[in-house]
Amino acid sequence: MNHHDFLIEISWEVCHKIGGIYTVLGSKLPALLRQGYADNLLFIGPDVWKNTGSNPDFREDRQLFRAWREHAAQQGLRVKVGHWQLPEKPTAILVDFTPYFHQKDDIFTHFWDKYRLDSISGDWDYIEPALFGYAAAQVAESFAQFYLADRISITAQFHEWMTGAGILHLHEHAPYIATIFTTHATVLGRALSAAQQPIYSHLEQYSPDITAKEHGVTAKHSLERAAAQNADCFTTVSELCAKECAHFLGKRPDMITPNGFEPHFSDSEIIRKHAEARQQLLEVAAAVCQTEIAPNALLLATAGRYEYRNKGFDIIIQALGQIVEKQQINTDIVAFFLVPAAYTTTPIPYPLNKNKAQQDTTNTDTAATILTHHLQNPDTDPILNGLEAQHLDNAPTKHVKVIFVPTYLKGNDGIFNRSYYDLLCGFDLTLFPSAYDPWGYTPLESLALHVPTLTTTMTGFGQWVMSKLGKPDSGIHIIERSDEPTGDQAQLPPSKKAL
Repeated sequence: MNHHDFLIEISWEVCHKIGGIYTVLGSKLPALLRQGYADNLLFIGPDVWKNTGSNPDFREDRQLFRAWREHAAQQGLRVKVGHWQLPEKPTAILVDFTPYFHQKDDIFTHFWDKYRLDSISGDWDYIEPALFGYAAAQVAESFAQFYLADRISITAQFHEWMTGAGILHLHEHAPYIATIFTTHATVLGRALSAAQQPIYSHLEQYSPDITAKEHGVTAKHSLERAAAQNADCFTTVSELCAKECAHFLGKRPDMITPNGFEPHFSDSEIIRKHAEARQQLLEVAAAVCQTEIAPNALLLATAGRYEYRNKGFDIIIQALGQIVEKQQINTDIVAFFLVPAAYTTTPIPYPLNKNKAQQDTTNTDTAATILTHHLQNPDTDPILNGLEAQHLDNAPTKHVKVIFVPTYLKGNDGIFNRSYYDLLCGFDLTLFPSAYDPWGYTPLESLALHVPTLTTTMTGFGQWVMSKLGKPDSGIHIIERSDEPTGDQAQLPPSKKAL
């Protein structure tokens, strides 16, 4: 399976940015193209924008695969064919899985009879992705039968439990398509970490089925386990996650495939982008906080899926609170939380928007001096509540300021109007003290863009770095962290040199 003639990648995040797998798929493209897959690579994702026709990540091409598309329509498959709007513009097919809603009972009954897939307790957050995986596999099967001769070897890689039903379908109906199932984090691992329960130190004490029932994830766990056990090849991203898989899923991965990252910026571009982004970060910080920010301020950032404890946002807030409490610094620190959340699409009208009719520089709402965009439920937001508990209110007299950016940075956010990578270049340091991260893309991205970073021993990337480099003395700092609850995990590294 090292090199098949045609590769199909199936993921809930194809042309649908919600997490790290979007980055996984996009960043592996240059390597795949160098290996000769320019014309032999196909992505399949969900048509979640089908009622709007305005998916910013997808450009439809009605002439591409026109004959097959008409054939697929006769089979009852609703697809759009075009290109994923990444720099390489790979071919993508978006599938509408909603026609299977009325067949879901029959589909899940069949999977129970054949694979003992336990879907009975699955709510819509299970049903929709499961049916997408099922529909995506039918699309892959139809495409292969129409275009690819029997002599061509085909591999379909399915990412995460959301696509698992597709593996079961191909296993039964198209075994000539080799299947790879890649889990980037186990369902039970995420559930236990979110519940602040230890994982690795108590791994053998958990009964997978009982634990899944206790945390309300029986259907998702069952699909993940069935996919792992029926795929031709089962992979995961780190040795850390492989331990989870062996116990929770009853099968150790056949291969460990660490994630990579290949930036589209040259070194000279990174230097230029650093200066531009840094200047803008300082301007935004001054506008949001409604106070002056020192030009030599230390600019920090954290980012990732909004998992307050898993991603270590709680630890960062505690550490910043300690700095304020001890009053041991005379330099401004500005910490940016680049964490997508439930927000309104309209940014808060700061002076930097240059719309004087909307400016309000006398806003006394504390959240308005922290946020770049209005949150839908600010009173219950964990980050805002954590900042309030630590008295991090961006008062002019305090050297520590915090800016919360609750939107994806795609270049159209109304404040920065830069992509995440363009903005990341401008920071002095990034912090990712995760409590649970089977890989951890964010510190890898920082290093690739020449930004020093901090992560923990509870991440797959942190452990991979230590296995290759021991304890590196520059670029990255890896702090010891346990999944056991402890008294004080918010201690910063002991010296500026460590940073």
